[in-house]
Amino acid sequence: MLPPLLTVNDCSQRPVPSPAGFAPIAPPKNGGRFGVAKQSTGKKDLTEQTRKAQLLEKKAWDIAYSGVKSMPMNLFMMYMSGNSLQIFTILITVMMFWNPIKSLMSLDKAFDPIARSGSVQLFMPKAMFIAVNIGNMMIAMYKCAQMGLLPTSDSDWLAFAPGIPRTVPVPGELLW
Repeated sequence: MLPPLLTVNDCSQRPVPSPAGFAPIAPPKNGGRFGVAKQSTGKKDLTEQTRKAQLLEKKAWDIAYSGVKSMPMNLFMMYMSGNSLQIFTILITVMMFWNPIKSLMSLDKAFDPIARSGSVQLFMPKAMFIAVNIGNMMIAMYKCAQMGLLPTSDSDWLAFAPGIPRTVPVPGELLW
């Protein structure tokens, strides 16, 4: 047999039991929200400023390490493109040079939202940002060396080497 249907009057007269594990909280006396007591404003402002400064510092370090996130993809693209001189390989290498240069040129713009607050030291995050981007450029330099575009052997500098002087005249040579 089904229980009888409840009406609105039946529900309002009978108290609803609390769920298991629930501890009732008395309403606050100082005008705060339910379950949250109001704190003194000085201490709350101090903790809020500390939290904000920590959050801004974390954001600064996230910006500083943003170039590291592109390193694995760049390394994979370098591996897949090979060492031969083709348009695809050259475009990837140019992109690997250009993106860090573009990032370094917009260094102040990247950290501007955090610098406006004035509460966070940005020297170390900016130094890390510069180091990461120089690291990305070094990876591109390695790619250029593997493709043979950098003058790294003695034969690359033969045009600037002095010639060997002749000690024996050659027959038919005009001597002035």
